Amino acid sequence: MAAALWRTPVADRGQLLGNLLLETAECGIADVNRVYSRNPVVGGGNTAIYVAHYGKSASCEPMTITNNIADELRADGRHSGWWNRGDCETIDISTDTCGVPANPLLRPVAVEFPAPLIPPQPETCVVTSPYSTQTAAIPFRP
Repeated sequence: MAAALWRTPVADRGQLLGNLLLETAECGIADVNRVYSRNPVVGGGNTAIYVAHYGKSASCEPMTITNNIADELRADGRHSGWWNRGDCETIDISTDTCGVPANPLLRPVAVEFPAPLIPPQPETCVVTSPYSTQTAAIPFRP
């Protein structure tokens, strides 16, 4: 699964909800998401959820990042579920489970990160394919 990247010069009341991110390589996202990566990128950020102010505005308002379960393994073997660069105002992560405590909540991967049905939802955004009427996951065979 590819990493999700969400950056805007100015954000106000943005929401990223209900995502499952597996093996994102460097970083994940925030709000009712599950982010898990066991394969660190040497020289990469390797943090499941992070906040940093890269915008041109003068401030980074207080925010709440809620109900996430996140863990990412760093190249040195440490777990990094959350990182704050420190250039935003107060950030509430009190409802999140990050790092080592999140690890058992994200496994087994096959259960916690089920493969999506084909077509992905919403169905109207997908070109018709031979699998457009699929109603169950196809077993993975390596």
